Amino acid sequence: AWSARNIDRSYPIHIGLTLLFTGHALIHVVDILTGHLPTEHWLIDLPGVFLPAVIMIALAIPSVRMRVTR
Repeated sequence: AWSARNIDRSYPIHIGLTLLFTGHALIHVVDILTGHLPTEHWLIDLPGVFLPAVIMIALAIPSVRMRVTR
């Protein structure tokens, strides 16, 4: 809630969460590629793991963030 009310000051928090989401997604990618998870997990993890990480990365780009927060 704080970040939503203080969008101008929340960028460092967004970067930290983006690193967390991206790291989590990369762990899933490695697990799938190494056979620790079945290949079906590409689709299972898409909406809850991969897509949020991609959205967070996109919103971390300053030009995109400025357009979205106006």
